[in-house]
Amino acid sequence: MNGISRLDPATKKIKILSEYDGTPFPKFSRNAALRLRTRDMAFGGNEGFYLFNPFQLATRQRKLSPQLTHILIRGKPIEAFPDLITGRDGDDIREISIPNDPADLTIDFVTPEFIMPRQVMYSYLLEGFDKSWSARSTIKSARYSNLPDGSYFFRVRTGFDANPLEKEKQLVKITVLPPWYRTWWAYTLYTLLLTAFIFFIVRFFWLRTMLRYEHALYQAKLDFFSNIAHEVRTHIMLILGPVEMILSKNYDESKTRSGLTSVKSNGERLLRLVNELLDFRKAEVSALFPQVKENELVSFLPDIFGSFTQPSQANEITFEFTANQEKILVPFDPDQLEKVIFNLLVNAFKFTPREGKIELSAASGEGFVDIRVKDNGKGIAPENLKSLFVNFFQVNELGSKNSGFSIGLSLSKKIVEQHGGTLTVQSTPATNTRPGGSVFTVRLNKGVS
Repeated sequence: MNGISRLDPATKKIKILSEYDGTPFPKFSRNAALRLRTRDMAFGGNEGFYLFNPFQLATRQRKLSPQLTHILIRGKPIEAFPDLITGRDGDDIREISIPNDPADLTIDFVTPEFIMPRQVMYSYLLEGFDKSWSARSTIKSARYSNLPDGSYFFRVRTGFDANPLEKEKQLVKITVLPPWYRTWWAYTLYTLLLTAFIFFIVRFFWLRTMLRYEHALYQAKLDFFSNIAHEVRTHIMLILGPVEMILSKNYDESKTRSGLTSVKSNGERLLRLVNELLDFRKAEVSALFPQVKENELVSFLPDIFGSFTQPSQANEITFEFTANQEKILVPFDPDQLEKVIFNLLVNAFKFTPREGKIELSAASGEGFVDIRVKDNGKGIAPENLKSLFVNFFQVNELGSKNSGFSIGLSLSKKIVEQHGGTLTVQSTPATNTRPGGSVFTVRLNKGVS
């Protein structure tokens, strides 16, 4: 008879006692059993008899401690790759790092149990990969294939036969390294490449924008100086008109003097206009300041008004000058303000049709004086009003330029602002059924020096 079996009446469970529980030998003779008055029991066998008290018999409790035996990387022992072992506890391996190409490994483990090794049960879990513990069995090996990069912890629980498994024990930490294209230095390279790409893209568009801007600026400057040439021609025509009248057959002494006066006046203005080309850069950097002092405006404007008598007559344009007072005193620089008024009138004559009307007026108000140049020409589109006073601004309408004459509206605005005043415009574009027109207003403050 092999061994002794004990029945627990309460749980109906049978426990087979072995050498581990204190029995001296595994086999006993049949019918060689005796219950003594002392309630002890005796079982006999070939090697003697075993005497014990069944009420005092207790099975031994023993803790099992699983140990790591082997780790195989793609079928080869981990010891063949010493660089992959990153942590040890004495001779025991505690941490490894394996490459991802692919990450295949086998882990062997065992529990040092020499009495009943076949009754030892195992359950394992690779934390970070397995979703649950493996079913309990006597298998002492675990294999994993194609592990993704990351950190994992291999844990094992053990126990005897049907007894509950003991607390798990961590055998080894496994780190699967990411592929080269997912390493920190790869991400650093990606960041540098992306930064360089963005830099070159931004620089490309910036350079293209700058080239376009420089081209547009260059073209605008050409147009500007072309307009200056047109203005020089305008003054020459104003000079030649009276000369032609003097040389005609029908003239008298008063007309001759008047014509020569006009020639002299426009010649002086032409000289100032050429000088203005030299002063233009100074005005751009606000280095050309007007010499402002109090002057009489009503006697100042007719001199400018008289320079446009000949072109107004030649084009049958009604040209009028009005003032609401006989004498208006206001601080201004005559040379600089003349450039502004002259520029506004040139533009008005340029875009006023034949038999049109242009008005130059001065009106004194409370604390200010308004100088207006009004025409019934083609007008200015609303979307162009905000850009009208920008340097070199041009408007193309039906193939013809619409701004940028004389020293330019931009410079005119700067001169007025240097006087402490404002230059504004109101305009109505002409249509087939409605006449247009523009009103430029120069407002100067009284008492400002």
